[in-house]
Amino acid sequence: MIAGMPVDYDLPTYFHIVTLDGTQEVITRTSPFSFTFNHVANLVQEEEALILDIFEVFRAGQGNPLWGGSFDLWLNKTRRDTEINFEAMRFVLPSIYNVSTSEPVKVRSILGRDVTQPCNGANCDLIRLPRINLQYQGQPYCFAYGMQTKFQRGPFASQGVVKVNLCNQSFSPIATRSPGQYPHELVFIGNPNGTSEDDGVLIGHVLDGPANKSFVQVIDAQTLQRIAHFDLPLRLGEMIHGNWFPTVQDDRLAK
Repeated sequence: MIAGMPVDYDLPTYFHIVTLDGTQEVITRTSPFSFTFNHVANLVQEEEALILDIFEVFRAGQGNPLWGGSFDLWLNKTRRDTEINFEAMRFVLPSIYNVSTSEPVKVRSILGRDVTQPCNGANCDLIRLPRINLQYQGQPYCFAYGMQTKFQRGPFASQGVVKVNLCNQSFSPIATRSPGQYPHELVFIGNPNGTSEDDGVLIGHVLDGPANKSFVQVIDAQTLQRIAHFDLPLRLGEMIHGNWFPTVQDDRLAK
């Protein structure tokens, strides 16, 4: 797959803005640097600008976005601890209704780090698989939840759940975690009667290495405390992009 998708970071990266009704000419904005990426957290319009939050941004020197799945890296501890690096960034695309504007695209790290140079090693964000409260999709928001691949600056795959506050450029780690347990991508389920953005729970499965089994965890999205634990009848490795669906009728869910 890596050989089949070569990346040339000497070529520019463009943003193309297309109106859904097709009534406006396509607008193209050029990124200040070349990059590839894996996951978008949210896209919000504020007046005449678009704010695009992207997790897992790869630049020159950080390799192919599929590089993190290479067995050459996974089977070499030194390489996997040092060579798998990526960033989380906020791009601001200005004047989306002005085709001829010369105003540049602005970019900063989600966590406020200087992005004039690519990150390297310990100063990389390494937060992947972002999830948000879907009621805030396309709306101003503050919180995203993801997996930090090097949890608390540990070795690669010491991953843990983090809550990213995009409004004050900070993050909080999961409060309930044990060595050798590997949580995977989460789903945010909002409280049907909730009044705040982070009022809800996170649901996902965890591979418990020492116990050689897996379980489903439910995490309070506000406190990041684990509030429920359900053992699974089989052992699961890393899984991404799943979802959870109710199997019983619930009037609150129906609404």
